[in-house]
Amino acid sequence: MSVRRRLIVIAWSLAALAVVALYPRTDVPSRVDLLAHGYSYGTGYAASCPTSLSLGVTSHKVVSGSPMSLNGQLLAEPGFSVSGQPIQFYQAVFSSTSFTQISGAVTDSTGSYVKVGWPSLNATYKTKWGPLGGPPTACPEVNSGRATVLVYVRVPWLFDRQPVAGQSTLLYGSVRPLHPGQRIHFMYKRLDDRNFRFSSATMDTNSNFFVPFVFDRPGRWYMRVSFYDLDPFHEGNYTAKIFNVR
Repeated sequence: MSVRRRLIVIAWSLAALAVVALYPRTDVPSRVDLLAHGYSYGTGYAASCPTSLSLGVTSHKVVSGSPMSLNGQLLAEPGFSVSGQPIQFYQAVFSSTSFTQISGAVTDSTGSYVKVGWPSLNATYKTKWGPLGGPPTACPEVNSGRATVLVYVRVPWLFDRQPVAGQSTLLYGSVRPLHPGQRIHFMYKRLDDRNFRFSSATMDTNSNFFVPFVFDRPGRWYMRVSFYDLDPFHEGNYTAKIFNVR
């Protein structure tokens, strides 16, 4: 190649580089943008991603109306910020084979998260992070294990007055959540008796019960009121008390 032709090629090459420098591509994210989203510039893969997501519960058995918390922690590779990450929650009520998304939570500076609720039905829970969208490639989603929480009914009850031997005393109460028309069971005795006495009653349409009792002797007595739940949504429960009969 002649010297003249070589000079022309060099001149055109320099001109092309100048154009690229003056008009950079706007569709390619900058290194700063990529690093801010956890990506390594030019590699085509995420620089760092979450590695695991745990899930635990304060108790696997709760009484209806009582608080319960789901908690866990998001762990990640070095360079990925676990702070402020959204965690998605899913719930599958017993007898259901599918999960439904419920309200979620956000991680703190250590990647930990917590969600407080008042469960009313037996259910299994799981959580998920991600995937994180953005250039050039999203981090894959991370799923937790599953946690099952059983919800026990409440069986509150009282006497309408101080029991007196030989006189009728009304015992009243309810089962919550509602189980109208089902049976409630009573087991009672004086503390120094050997054998229990048993009876039962049917709850009304509001899941309430009203049962008169006559205690034949004064002294200290024991009463246990039980509900045996047969549906898959709740667990049965009982409330027992020791009281004086005058």
